[in-house]
Amino acid sequence: MYNRLTIANYPEWSVSMRKNLKAEGLWEAVKPKSIPRNSDDWRAKNNIALFTIRSFCHPLILLKIHSISSSKIVWDTLAKMYELQLHGIYRVDPPQNKGDWIGLKAEIDSHPEALNAKVALSGQLLIHIAAGAGKGEITQELAKLMKKSDLEIQDSWGCTALTNSAYNGMTKTCEFLISLNNNLVCIPNIHGALPVVAACSGAHRETTSYLYSLTPFDRFRPENGCNGALLHCYCIFSGLLDVGLDLLRRCPALTLAPDSRRYIPFSVLATAASKFYSNGITWRILKLLGKLLCHISAKELRDLPIGVVENALTEAVKNGIVEFVVELIKACPQRMYYPDIFGRNVIMAAISYRQEKIYSLIYGFDSENNGWTASFDFFGNNMLHLAGTLAPESQLASISGAALQMQRELQWFKEVESLVPPYHKDLVNMEGEKPQQIFDNSHKQLMADGEKWMKECATSSTVVGALIITVMFAAIFTVPSGSPLARDKPISSYQKPYLVFIISDSISLFASSNSVLMFLGILTSRYSQEDFLVSLPTKLIIGLSTLFFSIASMMVSFCATLVTVLNEQWHIVIPIVLLASVPVTLFIWLQFTLLVEIFKYTYGSGIFDKKMKQWY
Repeated sequence: MYNRLTIANYPEWSVSMRKNLKAEGLWEAVKPKSIPRNSDDWRAKNNIALFTIRSFCHPLILLKIHSISSSKIVWDTLAKMYELQLHGIYRVDPPQNKGDWIGLKAEIDSHPEALNAKVALSGQLLIHIAAGAGKGEITQELAKLMKKSDLEIQDSWGCTALTNSAYNGMTKTCEFLISLNNNLVCIPNIHGALPVVAACSGAHRETTSYLYSLTPFDRFRPENGCNGALLHCYCIFSGLLDVGLDLLRRCPALTLAPDSRRYIPFSVLATAASKFYSNGITWRILKLLGKLLCHISAKELRDLPIGVVENALTEAVKNGIVEFVVELIKACPQRMYYPDIFGRNVIMAAISYRQEKIYSLIYGFDSENNGWTASFDFFGNNMLHLAGTLAPESQLASISGAALQMQRELQWFKEVESLVPPYHKDLVNMEGEKPQQIFDNSHKQLMADGEKWMKECATSSTVVGALIITVMFAAIFTVPSGSPLARDKPISSYQKPYLVFIISDSISLFASSNSVLMFLGILTSRYSQEDFLVSLPTKLIIGLSTLFFSIASMMVSFCATLVTVLNEQWHIVIPIVLLASVPVTLFIWLQFTLLVEIFKYTYGSGIFDKKMKQWY
């Protein structure tokens, strides 16, 4: 016998279990005849039989029988559960399957006991299932038929109909249920979470605000449980910062209060990178951050359990949340130098995680605060060693193409190299490696991928450029004199269009020739590390730019030819010209952003904010 009991397979399971118990000599404990109850022999067999039955029950069924100590009562209980199913109570169609209140009402009228019967192994009533399925109207109709006290019935997870409605964001249903029984807002689930927390975990702003306004605030205070901290953490995760700010305003102690998962709002905020980058709520998240830190004194920060502040600071650096780092350092300056689990300070961690905004904070330091440039981690790595390691995959993925990723890595290495003491370039770590050796070893594959990417780009672009050269060179000898529509008129009658054609054809020819030469230069490059920094990106910029002008000029030449050939029949010319603009538009859409990005990071201000004002 290997199958676990569910209500559906009870007949087969019971036959198999009975045979098994009889074979083991345990059936008399379940159905005692000759063995006196409460005798030592009966107790021994009862315990073994009870263990055997429980071992082959589904976990949800086990929840219903785990407190029963008699194997006979357990057996009878399971039989009763099957009997209820057989007589229709378990077979009442759940609202999410039927969705028809009239039909469901008829079933309930036929079987009144079904209204408060457990229609699922999870211990749910019909109203729980309806609320969980998002059926607000059916939930309200079921609630009308139930007693006030029955609305407080909880399923196996401790959820009431209000909790399920809150999780699905059904505000009107929540209002209706609370109008019938206002005690529901204070009934937690088995994890101790109130309905307002369920609403917030689902990011339902309206439902959360409504339930928050009705829940007694004392329920959120740290001394009365973890609901306040739990709600505050979910407010940060879900972006419901208005409720979070009000919680802090009314109870500052929640700043450092742990929730049921041992998270604290202070640490959770350090992971909410997306909230800082969303323009719509930036000012609110900063306001929340300010309130968090203003309620934490320097002494409280020092008294926090070991690792809390350090972990929060590390997470903020890892996620690039410069606002959090700045505010925390201002509140407690010594945290700037606190090492993480690897012995790295804030700046060293920023280098490891390639967070240029965090790293750029060094340009806002007082000129006297530069001792951190000579720091080492627990493995003997200085800042340049860390810059030599390969960037995290998540950071590289945000950059287009392996060659540009290699350029970014070189920019990081050169930038850090310009700041560390000169002798740090030749220092070895505990593994006996110099910074340059680490860079060479960790970037071998990226260099190979960069070379492949550059060559593929250059090869495909060279083919396009060569085709344009061929077409534009031949076109100047065939248009417009070769046109049958223009054969009977002198070229002078098309002086302006013909002049435009000649100029645009020449520009296209020369631009495409220059583009091909640039891409040939890429194909024949040495592909050394230094080439990826400026040389190769420059050739790519020139090649793509001239190819763009070549395509644009070719389209202008084509349009000028149309005007000449069609004798200025604009009703034909204009639609064709619009179609001719499609390739140029596609090229801009596909390549222009890349072109601007390459130019910006090669010749622009770069990724580091060296003009940052002094802030510390």
